[in-house]
Amino acid sequence: MRILHLAAAMLAAGVLAGLYVRGLALEYRASWESTFLDASVVRSIAAIAYLPGASLTGVPVPTLAEVAAIRAPAGENAARWLHLMAATVAVVVVAPRLLLALGAWLLSLNLVWGGIGQAYVAISGPTALAESVAGSSDCTDGRDYATLKALPPATVLSGINQGSPILYFTQHRVIAAPYHRNAGNIVATYPAGFLFIGQKWPSGTGVFQ
Repeated sequence: MRILHLAAAMLAAGVLAGLYVRGLALEYRASWESTFLDASVVRSIAAIAYLPGASLTGVPVPTLAEVAAIRAPAGENAARWLHLMAATVAVVVVAPRLLLALGAWLLSLNLVWGGIGQAYVAISGPTALAESVAGSSDCTDGRDYATLKALPPATVLSGINQGSPILYFTQHRVIAAPYHRNAGNIVATYPAGFLFIGQKWPSGTGVFQ
């Protein structure tokens, strides 16, 4: 996501930079014409559209008289219009996209989530944290595997996150555990998802006897 947001910000910034570079050698002219709109409506639209840019730069949106004066075939140098447009795009597009890219990057850091957890404990207290998980199990306690341990040694098909505890707490073998070089066996555990979501195992697979 951060790449997407950065690309959008850079695209907008590049377009604006290109307009300014082109304006060094060529003159932009501001003019308008309409079959249905008069100067007051055009000025109102401009005032709303360029409000972010005007607020950022202090460049005022042209008055009603100034807008009326550049109705085609008349016109004027478009420098102030370009400044308003560029500042508006910076406020509405570039800055938000950069902030979203920064947010996406921060959310990808384990350090951030660790800090959130520490903040939760600091605010709510360790007791609240313990109560929030009371009665739940993350399947890392040996007692969670007592029933499985009582069974004769076998190869267990489980999710990869349970692979390591099964090896540690029982005499069983597993198809895979969260060791990423064991890619083939990890893929082989995907059908176990049928069991975890309560679905009937596909018939004819020969997995269970």
